[in-house]
Amino acid sequence: MRVSYWTYFEQFLPSLLPSGLPRQNIETIYTVELFVTGCLMIDPSMDIREGYSILSGYDSPIFPKHARKEIAHRLRVLYSSIRSRMTWDNLFERYEEVSDEYRLYEIDGRHWRLRTPALFSDRRKWYSQLLEQAVAHQSKDIHFATSGKFYYYKYNQEQESIRYGGELPSPLVDTPTFPSYRTKGKFTLQLGDEHTYQSEGMREASATSEWKERAGIGLKLKSLTNPSIRQFEYKGLQHIVGGLGSGKSTFMVLETDRLVRAGARIGFIESSVPQVLNRVKELRLLGINAVPVIGRSGRRKHQKDYISARRHQIRDVTDWGQDSYLELRHVSDFCIIHALANDHEETTDYPCRQLIQQEKKCVCPYAASCGIYRDFAALIHAEVWVTTSASILKTKLPVMLDPYERTIYEAMYDLLDIIFVDEADSVQKQFDDSFVSEIALFGNSQHLFEKTLLESFRKTIGHYGKYAHDEVVQDWMDVLNRLESTIRRGVYRTLNLSPEFAQFLYRKLLRLSTEAYRISGAFAKDEQDRERIEQELRNYADHPLEHHIYADVTKMVQARTMKEREQALTAILHKLGGETTPIGRLKFPVHSLELYLCLALIDHDIQVFMDLYPLVQAKLGKLSEFEGLYSIQREFTAIMKEAMTGRMTGYLYEVKPGNETGTFKAVQYSSVGRLLLEDWQSIYAGIDGYEGPAVVLLSGTSLAPGSAHYHVASLPGWLLESSLGVPVIHQEYYPVYEHGKEKPIQISGEVEDRRERNLRALTAKLTSKIDQELMEWRCSGANRKVLLIVNSYEDVADVGAVFASLSSWKNRYRQLTRDPDPFHEAEFSRAELERFANENADVLIAPLLAISRGYNILDDTKGSLFGSVFFMIRPYPIPQDMTYLIQLLHARLPDLIERADFEGKLYKQALDLIRSESNSLLHRMYRKPDYWSVLNTIERKTIAWYTFIPVWQTIGRLLRKGTPARVFYCDGKFLAQPMRTDVGESMLDYWLKIMLDHESNPAFRSLYGPFIDSMKVMMERNETHESDW
Repeated sequence: MRVSYWTYFEQFLPSLLPSGLPRQNIETIYTVELFVTGCLMIDPSMDIREGYSILSGYDSPIFPKHARKEIAHRLRVLYSSIRSRMTWDNLFERYEEVSDEYRLYEIDGRHWRLRTPALFSDRRKWYSQLLEQAVAHQSKDIHFATSGKFYYYKYNQEQESIRYGGELPSPLVDTPTFPSYRTKGKFTLQLGDEHTYQSEGMREASATSEWKERAGIGLKLKSLTNPSIRQFEYKGLQHIVGGLGSGKSTFMVLETDRLVRAGARIGFIESSVPQVLNRVKELRLLGINAVPVIGRSGRRKHQKDYISARRHQIRDVTDWGQDSYLELRHVSDFCIIHALANDHEETTDYPCRQLIQQEKKCVCPYAASCGIYRDFAALIHAEVWVTTSASILKTKLPVMLDPYERTIYEAMYDLLDIIFVDEADSVQKQFDDSFVSEIALFGNSQHLFEKTLLESFRKTIGHYGKYAHDEVVQDWMDVLNRLESTIRRGVYRTLNLSPEFAQFLYRKLLRLSTEAYRISGAFAKDEQDRERIEQELRNYADHPLEHHIYADVTKMVQARTMKEREQALTAILHKLGGETTPIGRLKFPVHSLELYLCLALIDHDIQVFMDLYPLVQAKLGKLSEFEGLYSIQREFTAIMKEAMTGRMTGYLYEVKPGNETGTFKAVQYSSVGRLLLEDWQSIYAGIDGYEGPAVVLLSGTSLAPGSAHYHVASLPGWLLESSLGVPVIHQEYYPVYEHGKEKPIQISGEVEDRRERNLRALTAKLTSKIDQELMEWRCSGANRKVLLIVNSYEDVADVGAVFASLSSWKNRYRQLTRDPDPFHEAEFSRAELERFANENADVLIAPLLAISRGYNILDDTKGSLFGSVFFMIRPYPIPQDMTYLIQLLHARLPDLIERADFEGKLYKQALDLIRSESNSLLHRMYRKPDYWSVLNTIERKTIAWYTFIPVWQTIGRLLRKGTPARVFYCDGKFLAQPMRTDVGESMLDYWLKIMLDHESNPAFRSLYGPFIDSMKVMMERNETHESDW
């Protein structure tokens, strides 16, 4: 945790108390003047009314070149809780209402001029001194519980308190704590004359035959910018690429062994918790003190997965105590306090900070030894931290061990020397996805709004005198009451009046800008009319309370009869300049307009809700349900670039089976997550002056020019190669035909019923080919297996059902499922994947994205177990998937920044350009059909990259240790040509095109060479076959 502007207020307050001003006015003076002083230190010519733009996180193009950016970085930390233009406009208005006798600044239009106030006349100097100093961590003042009785409270679903208690035995051991910072070491890697990686020999504990073999495979690390360089320096951001199976994992482990012996503290990022545990075990067996970082949530599931994956190796419960299974302790959810208090409720609501002794709150003294936090304590002395993207962003060090309560992301910055990011392109995608979230918003007593409303009432009801003059609490409660009325009387009355409309809305993402476009056409005579109405609807959504139709919207929501409601809607349409009778073919136009007017009001109030919470927290304390939503945003707000569209929310309506009424989720886009990865090595330097760790990105697919989703903007500087031979890949388009049909069976893009039928038909006809593949591998002396790849777990079930119906395949296949039935032998979880080699099965059925990365399923020789892969369905983006669209948007950010710089736009104008262009682009992408047949060349290449990378990563599962692979594309859509096109425009054609576009780049060729050569042969073979036909 860092200090905020509020930290210094109590120092300021005594200087202005003699004025007799209300405390709230003094708060306004301090809040505004510290910010304005900072703005003028950044750029004396800045228009202060545009100062909010610097808090958006963008340096370029917001600032002119001469601006003092380090002051801006500090302001972003100090004011991380106050970022919106609306909040600052309100603060400025309140400041102008304060007697100018006590103000430091006189306001003349866009100019803020210094004046000499009656009290604390040299306060500008005091403000400047605050802003010139580093923004330090702020430690929390905590008190550990001592031996003796304790108790704590929990709340049930009705918000009723339940008391638990017990007694802490003595003696209690002191709890260790993390240091605030570790000075970074200087580490380099010397390379041989031919760029060879020279292993210095590993620890004695590592002298196994496997590691002797892996250390001797012959790695080369070549600079892509200066071939003469023979030294790799661990400093800043380094990007290493290497083909699939080129030894990236081996390189990381060998280097980790060498570096920790030289005194380095290392971090590893893995793709999943099972991979984290496997990496920790691997490093532990090499004698390295490696500790996993696994968050509190989901531990019960991780336990279940770990035990399930190894249950076949266990004959007696005591076997779990063997060294081979030590990693089980890392997913413990055992809470000592729960045990002492006889609290047996299954929950992740641990009372670590809620203990009460002698009527005072205190924290748990067992953090260094309890099942949940023992590993966190072990991190203090660990040589290597191993974690996932999710834990980095969403997990914090417990305050009992770290008085600064840092996120893992910040702790790794402060305390580690080097961070290895394996599969960097995937991590980049995960970082982006982390800031596009689904929130259960309203419609159920356990959803965010309803729980916050109840908790806020519980804390304020009956305390009228206390909060009567508190504008923040008054605004908060007003917003909550308005939201409740709009939801109950507006949204749900509309849905109840038309069950057909409610059904129509199911699982549709409602974005206000898109809905404004859609609805405007239903009430317009012509396109000019439509554009005007759309703009009015957008203006209303931007500022509903100030819009001229707001009074009529209020009448519509509060109407007691249908007639009153219709009259209000007619008045609204007249003021919008629209027709009162719907035109065109839009379904449910009137209900859509009603819902839009209500959702726009809700959207505005949700934004106010978010903006007010940091201020309300200071008055009412933390609101538990709101904390989970707000915490990740709060922790990263100061260092992140705000969403390119501005903070944006879409709404999803869902109805659970058996329920008549549904609930609403908010899909929220808040920040550009990928930049946390790109800027990690120096992201806090401007805030506190501390140097960050060296960050080493590694991947076989992060060089993907033209890919919005997988290409890493920081171009690779190094190429990793191994002495293993180039793997041989046989690729084949393998269409399957039903009797009497001219077209092959097609699955991708088909309607649901036909898709399922076709997938089952395709599977049934492929079984003989699968048997043939298995026989050919056995005849070649390799008992390799077959992978069947589909797009989803539902597809897995369909394919599995066909195998289950065939007696010849009994016990010969396994299918990946989210929640496997232990009594159904065929079902497998992801956590069990790597034990597939011990099964009698020949075939594994799996979704593409579940298996494409992170899992190496090997045979006895440590080569790939799978030899053949059948891609049953052409992969394709999910229509209108927000995470997919947001990543497309992020890829355009450098272009928008360059354009704003070229046009000389600064501050508000620059931010407005990014937001308006981003919103327009997202709007166009969202409403444009994404059928392959209607896309242009650029759009097809974008989707080609998006689909190719996971396919290539999956093929990579077959290439470990240079083993050959056989690849079959079975869905007829893989080579299907769009209408009015004969050749060259199918998905497979575009995969070849994006390869040929960059084949001349040596690094690109090194990554994708085997695929390119094999693809050329396959496509030439297809052309020959077509000409024969």
